[in-house]
Amino acid sequence: DDGGCRCSCPSGTDVCGGHCVPTCAPSLIHTSSCACGCSPGEIMYWEARHIIITTTSSTYDLDNVFLENVDGAVGLASITIIDKNGNTIVPVACAASSEQTGFPCTSLFSDRSGTVDGWKTQDNLFTGWVSLDLGSTLFISSIQITNRGREEGIASTILYASSVSANDRSYPISSSSLSLEPSSTSFHDDRDMTSSYSPILACAPC
Repeated sequence: DDGGCRCSCPSGTDVCGGHCVPTCAPSLIHTSSCACGCSPGEIMYWEARHIIITTTSSTYDLDNVFLENVDGAVGLASITIIDKNGNTIVPVACAASSEQTGFPCTSLFSDRSGTVDGWKTQDNLFTGWVSLDLGSTLFISSIQITNRGREEGIASTILYASSVSANDRSYPISSSSLSLEPSSTSFHDDRDMTSSYSPILACAPC
């Protein structure tokens, strides 16, 4: 300091290209364009132990479901979570807002025989959520959600990821709700839909 002015960036920001920019997620770096990204030879993933899938509204709301839903039960047929090596992650436990007899949240990932058809809530709720515990914090490359159809499926969802607890909804995977097709599988593998400052993003070697 030669007696002139000396500037510093406020908390939560870093210097990049002569400007103060928001701090990236812990394992990300500022690239030459000052965007958040990974070092050469690394790929960005979600890093979490818990995945929470919820209807867009957490209260009784007809917008959570398709027009054909008259009973008010909502649910999903299956959820498949893929790690950074392309392997399926089998959750060790799950929790749900409610369950109908014969349709527990465990059948979302443990039963592929068709004798138990996924998870759904009790009737007349028109809202619901399910939380999957992966057993430890893991790198996630994609989340695949198969819906239950127009009479019981979820019309739109918000996905959350957390390494803290099964009820932590601090960090959404997407900045907006995601529409689900009635009876087909929706693939979520775009890290760009997550805020680049979110701690659920992480870099790992290819």
